[in-house]
Order: sequence, then C-alpha cells, then structure tokens
Amino acid sequence: MKYLITGGAGLLGSNLSKKLLQQGHKVTILDNFSTGCKENIAPLLECYPKWCLNVVGSVTDGYIVNQLVKSCDTVIHFASVVGVYNVTNNSVKAIESNVIGDQNVLTAASMYNKGIIIASTSEIFGRSTDEIAKETNDVHIGNPYNSRWSYAAVKAINEWLVMGYHKEQNLPVMIFRFFNVAGPNQSMKSGLVLPMMIKNALQGTPIEIFGNGRQVRCFMHVDDATNIMWSLLDGLQRHSDHAGEIFNIGNPHNEIAIADLAGLVIELIGSKSEIIFRKYEDAYPTGFQELNRRVPDMTKTMAACRLHDVYEGFEGELAQNIGAIISDMTTQIRSRVRIGVTE
Repeated sequence: MKYLITGGAGLLGSNLSKKLLQQGHKVTILDNFSTGCKENIAPLLECYPKWCLNVVGSVTDGYIVNQLVKSCDTVIHFASVVGVYNVTNNSVKAIESNVIGDQNVLTAASMYNKGIIIASTSEIFGRSTDEIAKETNDVHIGNPYNSRWSYAAVKAINEWLVMGYHKEQNLPVMIFRFFNVAGPNQSMKSGLVLPMMIKNALQGTPIEIFGNGRQVRCFMHVDDATNIMWSLLDGLQRHSDHAGEIFNIGNPHNEIAIADLAGLVIELIGSKSEIIFRKYEDAYPTGFQELNRRVPDMTKTMAACRLHDVYEGFEGELAQNIGAIISDMTTQIRSRVRIGVTE
C-alpha cells in the first residue's frame, strides 16, 4: 500500500510513518515544517530511501494535494494548526489553513475515490460539561466573541464535512479524535503543555501554569496511539463497517492535574525549576475560558481494536503511563539540544 500522510513530520505523522514503513508500506510525507520537525523524519528517509518520500509543501496548495492524493492508495490527513495558544492568538490563520487544507484533501480524495483518515481533537467538545467524552456526545461551542472556541468550531465543521462526503459520495472515511497524545517527536513550536514543561525543567527556568492548575487532562503515549491507529487503519481497509465512524484515541487512566504534572516533570528530571501560576489574561485574549476535566470514553475504540487487530503483541490495552511519556520525551529533547537542533 502507498500512503500519503499530511503533517507527516509532526508527532502523530512521523510515528505512524515509521510503523507503516516497518510493515512494508510506502509513505509520502507532505509537510511545510510549520510545527513539524525535519529531524523527526530524517531517520525514515535514510533507512527507507526507496519507500519514504518527503514533499515540502502545504495542504493549502490544491495542486500539490491533488497530485499526491492521485498517486496514493490511502490518505492520512494530520496537517493542522495546533495548540490552544496558537489558535487563540492567530485565529484567522488557524481557521483558514484548517478549512482550506481539509477541503483540498477531501476534494481530491473524493475525485480519486481514496480512503481517508482525518485527525480531529477533543477540543471539538468545546464547553460541554460532559466529563466523560463519548463519540456521540453533543458539542457545546462558545460564542464567536471568544476566539478560544474557534478551533473547536473549525474542527466540528470539518467533521461534518467529512461525514457529508461519506454519506453523499460514499467516500470511505474515518475520524480520529485525539486526547492529549504526547511522546517522542512532539514539537515545542506548537506551545503544547508537556514539551514546554520538559524544556523549561531541563533549562532550570520557571514552569508557567495558567489558572489554578487544577484542570485535569489525560495523556496518552504516542506509541499507544500509533498502535491503535495502525489497528483501526487495517480495519478500514478490511472491514467496511469502520467507514464513516469516529474513534476517540486517548488514555482515560492517565488523568492528572496540570499543577501535579508540572511537579512530576520537575521530580523525574531532577530540576530546580519553580512553578509559577499566572492569569490567563497574561497570555490569552480577554475572556479566555478553560475546562476543568476532559476524559475520553475508549469503549468503542478498544472494541474495534480487539475485533480487527492484526498487530502482533498489541491487545487493545493502554500500557504507557505518564512517567514513561516524560522519560521518553526528556531523552529526545536532551539529545536534540546537545546536537544543536532548534525548533
């Protein structure tokens, strides 16, 4: 099989590319390195020179997308502007790039009848008070005066667009909703919480927490997420009942308050960093709103993995804890700082 992975130099794309190449598939990576990192895919290009191709470009370029989709068997669309800070402070760029990119990819996939996997996010639930998030839960998006909710609105529109292509044009699609996946190859350019905490702890600089730090999130190791993606991807190709479905991908067993996460990072690294609490207004637009807790319901996803899994050794269980995530990320960040890699 030949796969096109947009955003393939990012956390999810680079790790899934490695898995697919190891399984004997061909992979074309489309990335403009706005948040992805060249070092994430350099080993793949070196180890699989005849099987892995990197195209530098953006999904907003309709011609490039059309040509790459035409020549692949399956599209995995991960390219997106990510990170709450990036989205709230650059909402026009985030909205336009996400909407145009998704439209380009879906139009080409429909034109050539290619199976497509689209990345979505737990942010889609918006202000919903449902602490346990099922795929079928309603979304509750805030008003347009608050740019905090623009990302949720865009992702909701994209999900409806994906489902529309499936229902109206019988396009084989799947939507993966990710809940705080972290691990090796996660870029610090995105401003996401865990890599920034680790970077600051290694440098001995203060770790900033916005709000009171009691907001709870669940973190999943990218290795677990990759195994789940591989299993579901095989299901899309072998079992038509996967088409048109949404799957949560997260670890409900790794709940932790953000302040406790910062403390754990400091402890495991042996850092002398301080924890500083700041007001949201110091970094985000006025009126920024945060959610206290968001936990994925993984019942549907785990059932699908157990039913269709072909990956040897993966039995649908979530093995990696937060300590392992921090340890693996710290090792890589230390290594890259030592050789002068900047992001």
